Amino acid sequence: MMAYSKSNYKEKKINEITQQLTDTLDSFMTSDETYLTFLNTISKFPSYSLNNILLITNQKPGATNVAGYKKWQNDFNRQVKKGAKSIKIIAPVIRKEWVEAKDSKGKLIYNNNGQVKKTKQNVVKGYRAVSVFDISDTTGKPLTTAKDLINESLKESNDFKDIYNEFKDYLNDNEISVTETDILSDEILGMGAKGYYHSKEHFIVLDTDRSYDEKFKTLIHEYAHSKLHRYNDNDLPTDVSPSVLKAIKEIEAESTAYIVCKYYGLDTSDYSIGYMGGYATSLDEETIKEHIKNVKENATETINKINDLPNFSKFIEQKMNVEHTQEMYNNLDKMIDTNLKNGFDKITIIEGNLIEKHNFKEISENIYENDNFVVKISSKDFNVNNYKDTCTIELINKLDESLNKEFNFEQTYEKNLINNTCKLYVKDLSNTDKTYHHTRDIEGNILTKNVQLKDDEEIVSFEKFINDSLKNNGIMETCVKTVSNGTSMGYVLDVDIDDLGGTNFKMTKSNSYITAKVEFDNNNNAFAEFKIKNSSGIKLIAHQESEKEFDMFNQKKSEQQKTDTLEQ
Repeated sequence: MMAYSKSNYKEKKINEITQQLTDTLDSFMTSDETYLTFLNTISKFPSYSLNNILLITNQKPGATNVAGYKKWQNDFNRQVKKGAKSIKIIAPVIRKEWVEAKDSKGKLIYNNNGQVKKTKQNVVKGYRAVSVFDISDTTGKPLTTAKDLINESLKESNDFKDIYNEFKDYLNDNEISVTETDILSDEILGMGAKGYYHSKEHFIVLDTDRSYDEKFKTLIHEYAHSKLHRYNDNDLPTDVSPSVLKAIKEIEAESTAYIVCKYYGLDTSDYSIGYMGGYATSLDEETIKEHIKNVKENATETINKINDLPNFSKFIEQKMNVEHTQEMYNNLDKMIDTNLKNGFDKITIIEGNLIEKHNFKEISENIYENDNFVVKISSKDFNVNNYKDTCTIELINKLDESLNKEFNFEQTYEKNLINNTCKLYVKDLSNTDKTYHHTRDIEGNILTKNVQLKDDEEIVSFEKFINDSLKNNGIMETCVKTVSNGTSMGYVLDVDIDDLGGTNFKMTKSNSYITAKVEFDNNNNAFAEFKIKNSSGIKLIAHQESEKEFDMFNQKKSEQQKTDTLEQ
């Protein structure tokens, strides 16, 4: 039995992966379904090596985007699901080593002493098995790739008009003649062909009367023939019939076209590719792998050429910018909305986030701007002594005016002079059904300690509050403030109005209660009793107001309400 070691473990993993590669190649000999799955995988991962595409095909045929555990976390803000099964692929082991320096032509570079210069370069020292996970096995921030945007943009036949024409023009200018003609003017097209490649003369002819998506498909197919079969017929097997050789060429060209068209989101349901082994059972494993490699490399090269076309690459870049702008807009929308709902003191956090997290600059007072957005903030420093404060924030999208948004919030205050807190009521004026409540200290600051009073503290604070309020506000306003303060402290209210016009209310909380009784005599003088009782004791406060004093306090309250209404 082999002793366990780290190197033995690595070797075992590599051997397992090598066996998977062999099994996948074997399945190509007997299954067109497996081969088609392999082509689908290439269309999703055109930049991956052939071996890793084969491994992904074998382990998770439906994979669309793969990355390592840490890469999902750090680069894409996504988390691999608990229990997700990894996909094993092969990665190079790279080390920095001192090597002989060479120029662009491969010649050695010497120093002034005639010695060969040394330079540090990355050197592949071997290969190792690594684990990656498909996006379907992760959760988190949505991921949009250039390929997603291409598929989204190219849905209808006419959507391929520009990409087809630009690629055709590129080929005419740089690689091969591509012309269009009708079936009456060309014998081969007249026999039903959508197009063809003339290997001896090296040109491509396409049926001009086809739709743009059909012409694009056919162009890719015939271009594959021009790349794979102009000079490479010697690579094809010599011990099979001409009909089989022709079939293999068609499989290679059609496989390439299938991958490219799948990448760009074209309907591929009409493709009938077959499988390599079905036409060439005499081919050995290495020969099959070589043909598959040709297909993969040619498809990847074609995709890269199309993506690098000036107009098409500009189109995709604009799409990516729009997608990025939409993502940034969503982040800004959520950041501003969340902070405003938590109180106007969070406006400073909004300003800080704009500068530090979203690359805004303050171009003038309370106006911030970056490449894609402008944010205007209209708000005064909030003050708990005000009846109400308001805040308006404009989010302006430079690229899409339809995404402009205005946030309109108001904030009102309710001081509790029993436990020295202040209740903030924040309302989004675009959704007036919802109000957000926040408890702060009496000055409006974030609470740093528990505001729950002990019973003896509550009696002392209650007595002070009642006496101060009666002196400054009178009986009726003191009743109102007692109710609002008591309910914010958890007391439950019960009110009773007697037949003589007197008012009685009782508020209870656990083993504590607060009561108030107001009565009037025949001369309209007001008499009030306020009482609190809890486990620490009982306190009764009696108070009397003349009719004149009572009316004066009510007039004062009425004038204050008019002022508050005007401020609104």
